[in-house]
Amino acid sequence: MNIATFSGSNVTTWCPQYQSKSDPKKGLADSLKWLNKNFSAKTAGAQSFPPDWCAMLNKFTAEGTQPPWRIFACCSRSPEGQGTNDALELIKDLRTNMDSPAKNEPILPINVVAFDPTTVGDDDEKAFFDTVAGENGRFMIDTSQEDLIALDKMLKAVQVKKKQLDKLNKKLDKMEDLSEPVNQNRELLQMQIALQTMLANDFEIIDWALKNEAVPAGPEI
Repeated sequence: MNIATFSGSNVTTWCPQYQSKSDPKKGLADSLKWLNKNFSAKTAGAQSFPPDWCAMLNKFTAEGTQPPWRIFACCSRSPEGQGTNDALELIKDLRTNMDSPAKNEPILPINVVAFDPTTVGDDDEKAFFDTVAGENGRFMIDTSQEDLIALDKMLKAVQVKKKQLDKLNKKLDKMEDLSEPVNQNRELLQMQIALQTMLANDFEIIDWALKNEAVPAGPEI
């Protein structure tokens, strides 16, 4: 195994040649330590875009070097303009003319991960990376960083709402319990409605009686 960082100006490898990942001194643990030391958001942000894909590929496929069994690449998105065509042409040439690392093994399979969320749903990006990966490689988009940022914003918004709810609950706890007066007022209202209905009915009866009262006959002379 070997790992490297690549930019528009250079390719920096962990070791000059492949190492066994189980090596007690120059194994997987040391490679990760080297990567954490040499790659960060600060160092990546200072580099120009795009990185030199051809330089990276030539670093591990130059004449006289042992063909890689597989390349694992991480990037933001595809290179722009001519850089895209140059990378695809080089990969095509290498897969045509390189020797296989072992009998019946695929030539230059590449597993590549893109982290730029703008690549999601972009057909040109998918076409580029599918070609880079080849038949025996794999391409995927990792937007977990953006997802975590969005989740963090959501959690902060929930926290603000929770604080507002807690304040309202405290105010509610301090308010007088009016349930008993409300029940009493409800009973009085029901009684008032019943009396009003009764009086309305009595008025209708009296009104009907007055309108239908028989006129007494006059005195006989």
